[in-house]
Amino acid sequence: MRIAITVHHQYSFFSSGSPQTALSIGEALRLKGHDVYFVNTATESRTGWWDDVKGVQSDWTVVQVGDISPGTLAGDMVIEVGQHFLEPSVRQLFGRAIWLCRKPLLYNDVEISMFPHSPVPCRKMEGISEVWLIKDHSTDDDIQYAETLLRRPVRLVPFTWSPSPAEAYRSETKAPIWQQVRDMQEHSGRPWSLHICETNNTSASSCTIPLFIMREVCKRGLVPLAKEIRIHNADTVKETEFFKKNVQEHVFSDIPEMNPVFVGRQRTVDYVYDPMSIVIAHSRFIRIRPYLLDLLWTGVPVIHNSDILRDLGFVSGYYKDNEIGAGASAFERISQESRVAGVDALINARKKILERFTPVDLGIQDEFDRAIRTPLAALPPLPLPSSSQTLAPFRIGFSDMWDGFRPEYNMFTLMLQASGVKRDVVGVTEGPMDVLLFGPFGNAWKTFPIALPKIHYTGENTEPIMRDDIRLNIGFKHLNMNDGRYLRLPLWMLEINWFRADAERIGNPKPISIDACCKGSADLESRNKFCAFVVTNPRQPMRNAAFQWLSQYKTVDSAGRLFNNIGPSIFAGLGGGGGELMKVEFYKQYRFVVAYENDSSPGYTTEKLLHAKAAGCVPIYWGDPKVERDFDTGGFIDARSVTTSGELIRLVKEVEENSELWRKNRRSLR
Repeated sequence: MRIAITVHHQYSFFSSGSPQTALSIGEALRLKGHDVYFVNTATESRTGWWDDVKGVQSDWTVVQVGDISPGTLAGDMVIEVGQHFLEPSVRQLFGRAIWLCRKPLLYNDVEISMFPHSPVPCRKMEGISEVWLIKDHSTDDDIQYAETLLRRPVRLVPFTWSPSPAEAYRSETKAPIWQQVRDMQEHSGRPWSLHICETNNTSASSCTIPLFIMREVCKRGLVPLAKEIRIHNADTVKETEFFKKNVQEHVFSDIPEMNPVFVGRQRTVDYVYDPMSIVIAHSRFIRIRPYLLDLLWTGVPVIHNSDILRDLGFVSGYYKDNEIGAGASAFERISQESRVAGVDALINARKKILERFTPVDLGIQDEFDRAIRTPLAALPPLPLPSSSQTLAPFRIGFSDMWDGFRPEYNMFTLMLQASGVKRDVVGVTEGPMDVLLFGPFGNAWKTFPIALPKIHYTGENTEPIMRDDIRLNIGFKHLNMNDGRYLRLPLWMLEINWFRADAERIGNPKPISIDACCKGSADLESRNKFCAFVVTNPRQPMRNAAFQWLSQYKTVDSAGRLFNNIGPSIFAGLGGGGGELMKVEFYKQYRFVVAYENDSSPGYTTEKLLHAKAAGCVPIYWGDPKVERDFDTGGFIDARSVTTSGELIRLVKEVEENSELWRKNRRSLR
């Protein structure tokens, strides 16, 4: 069979695991007699091969994706590896198209959704007939997720790795093995040079556990380490505030002699040039990765949590799961063994790798051969209800809600519809109901049948209501003990137009667009007014004092009913002083906004911060003692501990007189 495999020829072969996967599968299929060639999807590069493994280029045919001619059969099959997809118009030129997903699919998608990073390639599945998952790190959940999400049959294929690229590179560069560098006289007695080289591209960085293992090694004085700790692939993580504040500062807090050095992606096979180099690896859900085998093949000592490598005999460097103490002990063991291990140990390690992972293994050849010769049957389409099976609407009732709330169209009905419920969602106030959602403004909910399931919602500073017929409480508080019947939904979250709703239909509150919340508004130079104050409720003494204190410094414009000094220009409509959208537009003239809550209660974060930030102002905030759980405190003036006029004026004046500090404090939602 004539088989194409997608690759991305750009820079180094060792810059990711996709080239290794493509090459090793290609070798396995060629050993079974198939005609294999590569399709280069890198349209910006026509070099035809990777820069650093030219020694194997002559063994392969490469076709640029743009050179595949329409109207001709480009091959019996194409295997699209990782994120190197073909356009559907090109894919249809092959008899059959497979997507090979290199990573655990479910974990990969969960991580991207929680810690998004760009670019996130689009999966273009039109014309893909089946999905291949790597069986060494795919679970039943991955299979079910792939079949459900992609509606393609799933096949498990083995992980495979080839030594050809590493050997080609070593041959071209005359590179030594690690043991040769270790045995040089000038390196005798040198401390260990630590490398950490996981895929550190999100806040969930894999370098966290290795760093804490390193810290434990230092604290326990187990082995001497060089002062510089090299963290590779770290272009993203080194700029992440979460990583810097929650990981880096903690790790190095009491070992100031150690120095983290963040470097870009480097070939792991080059670590042999760093005398006494050693690697701490930590993989989440991925049981084996190509770079680990690159390291072991060239003799570099590795501390790892791969149960596959452990079972293969690489036991000394193994630690289980996230066990930091066990990782430090593994570091001590492997460092002792590696100082004396000879070339015979490396030969034995290579033999194990060859027999388990490489295309020369007959079992691996046979599995890929069967995979291409026996197509899987297509999954049946998802059943659709016939007209006679149309489901009745889901009727959600409302009572005791606030003025201007529209039962027929609101954030709750939109949330339910967006959740994937296969019924139309209808909001009602009477008649048959599937569930009743009631607010904090009355007791009419008590007149409904006890058998009717109920949901209690409050955005006010009121408590959850515990009763057998109340299946869920939704509020603003942070609960430490939650039996599953409580959901935190602070008031500010209902003020954002998550579902691109019709703001006019939705009534009160009128939501603000996501773009306005994330991008803010005009810069400092366009704002010619000092500070806005839009309040109606007179019962918060701290807020009242803040207005009076700031008014001693400069004129504060009050557009609400409390302390009004500019007239009723925004009184019309609903919301604080005249409607949410009207208030945000009003704020855009000002550099600062007094954003004080009605009360100081943990979790009680209303719309006040959000409105000021959406308008591009610097909020002056007082209220929720735990507001940092919702908003970055670097994005506003924190007045929660202010008790005097002098303190407040000093904080505001400091920001007003420093344009860079003002821009930092007015940054959009974080």
